[in-house]
Amino acid sequence: SDSDSDSGSGSGSSNNESSNERCIENCMRQVSKAILHAFDSSLATMISSGNAKTAIMFRKANEYTSICAIMQLLAALTCLNGDGTIAHVLLDRATSFSAIPEMEGVRVLICKFLGFCSFHLCQYGRTNTSTLKSNSKPLQIKVRQKHTAKNKNNRDSYVPFLTCLGDEKEEKNWRKNCLIAIEKVLLLRLEDKSQIVRNAALEACGHFFSDYPKDLDIFDEKDHVNSLLDAMMFRIAHDSSMVNRSLALQTIPIDYDHTVPPIIERVRDVKMKVRIDALKVISEKIDIRKLTVCQRAEILTYGLTKRCSETYNATTRMLCCCWMKSMKFYPIDTLDLLDPVVNEIVCEKAARAIIEAAHSSDMTGSDNSTLGDLCDNEIRAYKDEVLKPVQVHGEISNENNEITAANYQSPSKFLYLRIMCDFISKSENLTETRKFEKLSEIMPDIPSIGELLEKHVEILTQVSSSHLNKQKSHDDNSDLDSTQRNEQASFPFNDSDAERQEDTECFICQQLLKLSAISDLKEEGSRRYFVSILQRFLGSIELHYDLVEVCISALFASNYDSESSFLSNISEILAEINDFHEPDEYNCKNITDHHDNDMKEECINSNFKAKRSKRSIEIITVVLESISPRMMKNAVLHSFEEHILSAIYDNIDLQNNVQNLAREAAVSCLGRFALLLDEETVMNKYRNLLFEIVCNELERLEIRAQSLMALCDLSFLFNGFLLPTPLSQTITSPTKSCHQECESSDAISLIHIINEILDNTHSALSIIAAECAVKLLLAEKIHDANIVARLIMMFFDKELCSSDEENGDLYEDALEVGSPIRMQQILAIFFPSYAIKSELGRITLMASIKPMLKIVHNTSSKKTKKVKTWPIAKMMEYVCTCIENGEDAVSILDNNKTNEEKMDSITYLDTSQKVSEEDLEEKVKKEENDTSPILLLAISLSEYLL
Repeated sequence: SDSDSDSGSGSGSSNNESSNERCIENCMRQVSKAILHAFDSSLATMISSGNAKTAIMFRKANEYTSICAIMQLLAALTCLNGDGTIAHVLLDRATSFSAIPEMEGVRVLICKFLGFCSFHLCQYGRTNTSTLKSNSKPLQIKVRQKHTAKNKNNRDSYVPFLTCLGDEKEEKNWRKNCLIAIEKVLLLRLEDKSQIVRNAALEACGHFFSDYPKDLDIFDEKDHVNSLLDAMMFRIAHDSSMVNRSLALQTIPIDYDHTVPPIIERVRDVKMKVRIDALKVISEKIDIRKLTVCQRAEILTYGLTKRCSETYNATTRMLCCCWMKSMKFYPIDTLDLLDPVVNEIVCEKAARAIIEAAHSSDMTGSDNSTLGDLCDNEIRAYKDEVLKPVQVHGEISNENNEITAANYQSPSKFLYLRIMCDFISKSENLTETRKFEKLSEIMPDIPSIGELLEKHVEILTQVSSSHLNKQKSHDDNSDLDSTQRNEQASFPFNDSDAERQEDTECFICQQLLKLSAISDLKEEGSRRYFVSILQRFLGSIELHYDLVEVCISALFASNYDSESSFLSNISEILAEINDFHEPDEYNCKNITDHHDNDMKEECINSNFKAKRSKRSIEIITVVLESISPRMMKNAVLHSFEEHILSAIYDNIDLQNNVQNLAREAAVSCLGRFALLLDEETVMNKYRNLLFEIVCNELERLEIRAQSLMALCDLSFLFNGFLLPTPLSQTITSPTKSCHQECESSDAISLIHIINEILDNTHSALSIIAAECAVKLLLAEKIHDANIVARLIMMFFDKELCSSDEENGDLYEDALEVGSPIRMQQILAIFFPSYAIKSELGRITLMASIKPMLKIVHNTSSKKTKKVKTWPIAKMMEYVCTCIENGEDAVSILDNNKTNEEKMDSITYLDTSQKVSEEDLEEKVKKEENDTSPILLLAISLSEYLL
């Protein structure tokens, strides 16, 4: 009987369990049906309102808020808890409505619903943000523990598809599957043709990452969101709507390796709102210390621009209220993050913005001020730190005259001091008395600046010579002597930091020299003392080459009363350089290769003379840029000719790199010097010299390029350079031979030289020749169809830029003269501009078709390993398009001018007056005489074929 009772109870319990399961399944179907009915009813309400086709009208409708609330409730009911059964059913229904083509409002509402669902699905594992306790547990774990404790003795009281008592692993799986389904739909909606739908999809994507910590590596933790991140980063850069780009900036998570670079790029967006939103995201979500130096510099470079005042103000507020605050309002530490040695211009802009904010009259902390995000105490702290005097004078070495890290001074300190003094001296809100008082508080006097400058120049010379000796010893595989070891031991930096320290010391010296130009040099004693220091620096060839221009600028500022005294000082410096006869060890690079002492001594002397000539030419070049043309009658200035010609004639060894550099600098200086002379002097003395240098094939390309650019510049002033010129029999080029074409002809012109270089060379020289030709053509100095034909060939030459794109930084290469990328950009602007500029330019463009076809034929007929193909049809079509666009632009300008003339004279005409038949006939004849560019092209092509 006991066994019967046990079996009966067992069967009864199994029946109860099966009945419970059937009841749960029935409840699940009923609940699913009710939820789907509510979902369908909300969509039907929108469709029946007639606003489903346009999301803009639907968002303004009264029922929009109610429908969104219903969607949010359904998402919380199905995705926050449960086993995912109803969530999958509801997501399948939403997916079926997500691609309705003609209902924009439906697609928007589906995207919002998916955003609500993703938010609740991602709640699993997140901390409870409503509490600030350190021992807070994830929300789902709290709910599970609560239900388990309540229903510990009654496991049948919960509903599995609405509660969360299932296995933790299973719950993670169904949530992940739901998120993957949502991701697929949102990826399609991010590519929607409607801007509003894409906006709703971006807003939904933001729920995936809304509550994640800033330092979470989302790429490792959540594999299913990688594609969403890629799509959002694409929307940040390429979405046509600025609203969507701004929303993508605000919703994308912060990852310093992947998502931060696209955010920084939006600082230079074409729309002001996107730029300001990008700056807001950077200031609120990104830690300045985790950015690289290049990223910080890029933000300020494109943010601190005067072209847009709103962008400038937003960048200044970010810099002063966010970055300065994170550095405890220390301006020197903030500038150190930007690396002023490498990014001097950016640091100067940042320092000026910081100082302007501190001197602003509106320091009340209002929302409109630069410091509006700071409280009153923070504003006071900001002003105290920014306006605190900077102390740069003092000891920079110890008792043994050794440099240590303890007495090292930041280069930002010198830059900040210079900017502060410059800001005060140029302030329009301060009186002269007040300026003098402020400058006397923060600026060192001239003797202190001179003493500090001498010490840092000595350090720079020590560092550079030590670095050079190490490189030489490494090349020669020889050990350093004890003296050199002691010099290196006195420097606290490693070998890898030697070049960096050299740049740092050079930067400090430059800032001190610029600071001296701001100081008051009207006191004669201080002025003479400082001038003597500058003359001693410039008179030594050991002075770092980066300090030459700054020293001359400071010397020019010291002679504020007269340019004659400035030239006298320069003359004394040049004489001191020429009288210096003690060569140093670094003058000959290959001294160890000579076994004969006589040859070794000759090599040392020749290199030293070349070094001395190069330094003289560097000084003369900067002086020519500083003085005014009225000083050409000064005898000192005419004495520069001897130094320039001596550097050209004496440095003729092609194997000596030092002499080649000196000769190149002298040719460039000769071109600048000739610009200040009269035409007769230039034509008689320097024309043949420049022509002979550029015609010499064995001359270095750099020297020929300098000569060609000098000839181009002089041709703008003197038309004689464009006329055929007979070359003299005395060749001044180092190889004593001239170009073959030059020897066979009695005269040569600049046009002939450019044609020949473009035809025979495929190097940087041909690119420079093309740039010179573009200048002469646009200035209407020449109109040569052969040159234009070669420019067209260069513009369509694919191999010209292919090698340049593979190597190096394209941005840096595009800024250099002789770069193929720079040349392509110039030609892209040249041809349309040349066609619009004049009718003669359009005629020259059309006349270039025939020589272009000949060049293509000659190039293709050459037997080479790789046959070069040319897009002839595309080239001719491009020429016709430029000519037609030029004619259209000219006709528009003529019509506008005619309409203006008619409006001016309409008051004098009778309104009933008709246009005469003679005027109409004359207009028709004029239109008939205009020949189509396509017809002219056909004629040129026919002539070439015949």
